[in-house]
Amino acid sequence: MSELGDMSATASQKDPLMRVGFIGLGSQGGPMARRIIDSGYPVTLWARRPASLEPFAGSPVAIAGSPAELAKASDLVGICVASDADVEEVVTGEGGVLAGLGPGGVIAVHSTVHPDTCRRLAAQAGARGIALIDAPVSGGGMAAAEGRLLVMAGGEPDAVEFCRPVFATYGDPVVHLGPLGSGQVTKLLNNVLFTAHLATAASALALGQALDVDPRRLADVIAHGSGSSFALGRIAEAGGMLDRMAPIAGPLLQKDVRLLAGGTRGRRVERQRQPGHPAAHSHRAGIHDRAGRRRDARHGIDRTADACAGHHAAADVDPGHVGRQPGRPPGGGRHGSAGTSHPRAVSVTFLRILFSYAQNKSE
Repeated sequence: MSELGDMSATASQKDPLMRVGFIGLGSQGGPMARRIIDSGYPVTLWARRPASLEPFAGSPVAIAGSPAELAKASDLVGICVASDADVEEVVTGEGGVLAGLGPGGVIAVHSTVHPDTCRRLAAQAGARGIALIDAPVSGGGMAAAEGRLLVMAGGEPDAVEFCRPVFATYGDPVVHLGPLGSGQVTKLLNNVLFTAHLATAASALALGQALDVDPRRLADVIAHGSGSSFALGRIAEAGGMLDRMAPIAGPLLQKDVRLLAGGTRGRRVERQRQPGHPAAHSHRAGIHDRAGRRRDARHGIDRTADACAGHHAAADVDPGHVGRQPGRPPGGGRHGSAGTSHPRAVSVTFLRILFSYAQNKSE
């Protein structure tokens, strides 16, 4: 591992001119950076914490003193940090990527952030002749290490194709979804389904336990049947319950809830401001009709929430009254622990947002 300026001139096996900078060396970004290095690309790294760089000791990489210094030595900068604020600081802060990356450079945002964050940063980058694309990933650190991450890209086709050889070192498939922001929207919708799958899988295992079926054995059996899912596998690995996953998954899913809620709310307001939108020109009968459909949709949402909510789902199931509405405690609250960070509770919010968005989009 060398300081910037003393970097080995190892030629890339893919493109000898491509210099790659990578920021964000955690459980997801670390294996991604390792795959790029092992593929022969000249790589520069930067990290806030020196400990994040320790796994790369002895590797043919350069270490930059700042994001700007990293960007100055790069043609492509990959960013895989935790939040919108982190991405903005790394890109536009003092000594940020934009202060060092030259015209023609590309920034790839692998973090899961709000689509508007990417659009705002892309506008600032574009003024400097720099392209920015969103490219969130799914699969986890193990998938990155094995080169099979799902990469969901949004942005100008030329910029995405420029990045594709590097993405291919850790991703398969690499999918271009459309314009800037499409990758983030796709990742959030993927997480909607994953969260719902977590909820339904955990509820099924809880129901089985209440009916005297061991949840671990039940999970093993379902894994070989048509009801199998990635979420079920994760729950089975955690002992058949979500409790072990909650401290990590809960806050991350809550973040995605906020991102999706903000995105759908903004898009709805934008549509309603357009000339001719029903929100601006509606007859009273149409208003009443939509209100009725909203009540029907809300009823469906509540039933779905009742089926998914609750930290102690097993306690809510009475084997003698299996016909009772799922998830509704005999005399308890309506939505269980929907205010907690438990993944099943967060899934309720996801489902509410999804149903409301679909209802508004149909009007």
